[in-house]
Amino acid sequence: MSENRENNGALRPVTLKDFAVGQTAYHLYHPRHGETNYNPEEFAREYEEYIQEYKVTAIGRKYVNVKSAWPRRFYLENKGDAYLTEDRDWGYSTKLFPNREALDAYVQKNY
Repeated sequence: MSENRENNGALRPVTLKDFAVGQTAYHLYHPRHGETNYNPEEFAREYEEYIQEYKVTAIGRKYVNVKSAWPRRFYLENKGDAYLTEDRDWGYSTKLFPNREALDAYVQKNY
């Protein structure tokens, strides 16, 4: 597992090699993202409640699977992303980070 920041403090792109079976990965979701009264500044202050920890159960050539109440898998949607995107065809896709520092840096940069 590698650190998800470069020396200059900027987020670096994530790859499947940043994950290992048995590792705790950090899942960020936005339950109110589609609402008209969604406030990104409020999310930045209170995002702790939108984080879930999952254990990585399998890593393939394209997907990282995590232990959850239902099957969940994540993939690299865009080269250069600092997170993996949930593989789903409905609702909002969520994000999976290899460590808590990467998640915190992503929120600081984007919210």
